[in-house]
Amino acid sequence: MKNKPSLKNAYELKSPDDNIELYSAWARTYDNDFIRDMQYKLHFSVAEEFVLAGGNGLILDVGAGTGALAQALLQKGKFSIEATDISEEMLKVADSKNIYKRCFLSDLT
Repeated sequence: MKNKPSLKNAYELKSPDDNIELYSAWARTYDNDFIRDMQYKLHFSVAEEFVLAGGNGLILDVGAGTGALAQALLQKGKFSIEATDISEEMLKVADSKNIYKRCFLSDLT
């Protein structure tokens, strides 16, 4: 595989196909390899700002990945969240967490 799962390779993606290849390979281990091991915290800050700004209504989690942002939002309150991502494998992981109203595949490019 050309794009082995890593943050360095994620920054070097050049096309939607590169994105799909890397994140499809990374999906099953992303929560541990990236979120936990890299101590990723941005999703917590985004959720906090959303709530502080009075966020409500249906939420579309674009580039949902494995659902980290939705999980952070749901720790703050009850929200109706839908997810979309370019990687079917990432969406499968997110969908398995039963946190989304609906998950759908899309390429926003």
